[in-house]
Amino acid sequence: MRIQPITIPDRPGDPSDDDLVEGLHAAYAIGYHEDAGPVIPLARFRRDMGAHSPAQRVEACALIEDGQVIGGYCLAFPRLDNLHTAWVFPLVVHPDHRGRGLGSALFEHALDRVRAHGRTLLLTETPPPAPAPASPPRTAWTWP
Repeated sequence: MRIQPITIPDRPGDPSDDDLVEGLHAAYAIGYHEDAGPVIPLARFRRDMGAHSPAQRVEACALIEDGQVIGGYCLAFPRLDNLHTAWVFPLVVHPDHRGRGLGSALFEHALDRVRAHGRTLLLTETPPPAPAPASPPRTAWTWP
């Protein structure tokens, strides 16, 4: 298992690691399939996670095992304001490879990158838990 940086081009036409971005998207699509809402399509994933903008710089890493991308993460570093923050999405490990500490290793790697940029706050999100079974409310409210 190794964590490999994904080359994010500074300008259209610059070299990039499209195969690693596609592998990370595939792991994301499988890892987040139970998340509410549609999975982000590859074209939007590539645009949002695999390209810099004037407002943010992006870094991404792929988790590779036996030549296959089995997970990874993307980090965004704001350039205009909130310069103490970074945002990670997605941080994912393919479901077939979970339970071996790979997600924790990815998170520690991401934290090291955040610290290297002098950021002190890392924002993330997690999918909501499965909905609870329906039950009658304990208190009923009526409004006039």
